[in-house]
Amino acid sequence: MTEPSAAARALVAGAYDTHVHIAPDVMDRRIDDLSLAARFAEVGLAGFVIKSHYVTTAERAAVVRKAVPGVDVLGAITLNGSMGGMNPAAVEIAGRLGARIVWMPTVDSRNQRSTTAADLPGSKPAMWGALQADLHAQGIVPDVVEVLSDDGLPVPVRYARVVAESGLTVDGWVPVDPLTLETAYPDVYAVGDVTSVGTPKAGVFAEGQAAVAAARIAAKINGETPSAVYDGHGICYLEFGHDRVAKVGVTFLAGKPPVGDLEGPSAALAADKTAFGADRIRRWFGREWIQHE
Repeated sequence: MTEPSAAARALVAGAYDTHVHIAPDVMDRRIDDLSLAARFAEVGLAGFVIKSHYVTTAERAAVVRKAVPGVDVLGAITLNGSMGGMNPAAVEIAGRLGARIVWMPTVDSRNQRSTTAADLPGSKPAMWGALQADLHAQGIVPDVVEVLSDDGLPVPVRYARVVAESGLTVDGWVPVDPLTLETAYPDVYAVGDVTSVGTPKAGVFAEGQAAVAAARIAAKINGETPSAVYDGHGICYLEFGHDRVAKVGVTFLAGKPPVGDLEGPSAALAADKTAFGADRIRRWFGREWIQHE
């Protein structure tokens, strides 16, 4: 292998490799995580993301960061069958462990399964393909993890069993008043992905809905007439690089087209994004937000 030139080294100095398969793994790998971290430190690379098709890697990443200070090793999760597929609980736990990237299904995706099934006789399978074949030979065949429906739309979020058994759902969703978030049952509210309120399935919208439901419940407890209503507003940030960020604000009101606006990009909005994230980590989890430079 040709040794990279000094110019090539300078070009990638301080860079991250965001997709690395390394040992320990369920198949042979060229190098282990500790050795790779030491090599990154030696050549001036900033860090890497450990990817596995089968397990979350956040815990490993934390150990390697401590063992090799100065190299920013990050964890991730891939939503294959071993992680329960499109499993929000697995993503939440991985995130709390420090995972920074969520990959959609790979070895258990519909596309991969159908492609592998069409391989020509005698073709050499990928390393993970041999493992998949071994698992299947033992009768261990996870369901295909569906991300899109036949019409190309995201597969609806599955509501929890307790919600299904409550009698609140209609056609897979909990109908609510789009302004009050109240269900068909008086003083019973629903917020977030499970509702049919019509906003995108994103945390910023669930947060706004929860604030309205909480305010209305508090008013009832205090003997007041609830007055809080949901405005359907949410924001998201767009990264442009070089410490420049833009912000999109959009409002979804029942029966009306969405209305939005774009602000930036600017350095001020990069600071705004940081404050937004830090505030929610502090309020939701009671800790400070540790940023990886």
